Amino acid sequence: MLAVIVVAGCGLLLMVSGISTQTMLQLEVESRFRGRLLILYGLVLREGPAIGALLVGTTADWIGLEWPLTTAAALTCLVL
Repeated sequence: MLAVIVVAGCGLLLMVSGISTQTMLQLEVESRFRGRLLILYGLVLREGPAIGALLVGTTADWIGLEWPLTTAAALTCLVL
């Protein structure tokens, strides 16, 4: 039961974060750039994880799973 509550809470926070980000982008960007920025934001948000999974999966087929996951984790730490 605790896991269900935690997952529901994470989903709620993710939704609030997404709404806040979209609102901020729409309010702060000039109207002539708004569409371009939202398309770019959506592309990165939706396609980024898919491309990352494809790269990690393909690399894991060649050299095993340890190195691709370690590299992806290190790159994530550098970005954050």
